[in-house]
Amino acid sequence: MEKLKRIRIGSKVYPFKIDLNVLEAMQEEFGTVNEFERQLRGMHYRKDEDGHYIKNDDGNLMMYITEPSIKAIKAVLPAAINEGLAIEAEWENREMQPVDEEQIIRDCTISFTVLGRKLLEEFKRCFETKK
Repeated sequence: MEKLKRIRIGSKVYPFKIDLNVLEAMQEEFGTVNEFERQLRGMHYRKDEDGHYIKNDDGNLMMYITEPSIKAIKAVLPAAINEGLAIEAEWENREMQPVDEEQIIRDCTISFTVLGRKLLEEFKRCFETKK
């Protein structure tokens, strides 16, 4: 049994996990897992004044980095917490009590940049190979 990461939202501490179930939801929301990751990282493709993508000398699309997308954070945070709660409920052989997505966002007092980093760390962890 693996240990789940924990996050304090308001006065409660919740388990959270990004796995294939959460990635599937992010893929549905953002089109691809890569697009979700880019938004969570705050990475954007450069465009010219006409809206065309700008490429470098090698023909690769140029990017710039800004702040993490609040849309991406708001999409993944409740999904990751509910996945953590579902896993814990299964381990403890009890019914899962999901969090209300809007309430979890309202209760969150973590800055979105710190929250984005925490979620990105968990996102990267879900791709690590277990030895």
